Parts: sequence; structure tokens; C-alpha cells
Amino acid sequence: MPTIPRLRRLLSKLRQNRCYLEKHIEQVSKMLPACLILRYRRKGTRDFQSIEAGDELTERKSYAYLTYLEAGITRHRYIAKSEIGEVARLTEAYRMFCKRMQSVRGVNNRIVEVLAEIGKIQQEEVKSYVQKRVKRNRES
Repeated sequence: MPTIPRLRRLLSKLRQNRCYLEKHIEQVSKMLPACLILRYRRKGTRDFQSIEAGDELTERKSYAYLTYLEAGITRHRYIAKSEIGEVARLTEAYRMFCKRMQSVRGVNNRIVEVLAEIGKIQQEEVKSYVQKRVKRNRES
């Protein structure tokens, strides 16, 4: 059974970890909350098709699209080849931001669990103390 001092040390480590993660999140400057998708079109076809890696057709053209939500509706916007590098960097920054925020949420959930464990241990200590006092009062 974990003791309160051990849990408090764990809580301190978790708080330091959360602070470290939050500092890394603050370093992200510009980001684009969207997804960059490359679609391929076979030469001579009208519709977009995904190409398998082993496909023998080498004549295909890729088109970059930015997929995002706007007022609850999924939107697609064509990205020019000259802008793909910058858009890819911004969408990657957003992906890393989301990943780090997920880590922070995990640490926060663990902190809440540790605090709940400390509360249970303290309640048990109070119950045992009260039971001892009641028993001592009855004996006297």
C-alpha cells in the first residue's frame, strides 16, 4: 500500500513533468489546425483515386489539399505546389501541439488519480483515529 509521502513525491514528479510539457507547448508559434492530404489522379480520368504502392501506372499527378472544419462542415482547399512546404510545416506544428496536449491531459489525469489516492488514505486514517477515540471513550 502506498504511503502519503511516497504519493506526494510522485505528485511532485508529475507536476514537474507537466510543467516541462507545457513549456514545450508554448514554443509552438504558428500552426494550422488542418490536415494536409495528397490525392492522386491517373492521367485521363476525371475522379480522384488512391494509387497503391505497386501500381504499374506511373503517369499520375499529385494534388495537395488542405482539409479542415468550418462551422461543422468539412472543407477542402487546393494548395499550390509552391505553398506545400510551408503548409506542411504548419500542419505538422499543429499535429505536434495536439500530441503534446494529449500528453498533458494524461499527466493531469494521473495527478487527479494520485490526489484521490491521498484523499482515501487520509480518510482511512481519520476513520481509524475516530474509532480509537470512540473505543477509548467507551472504556472510560
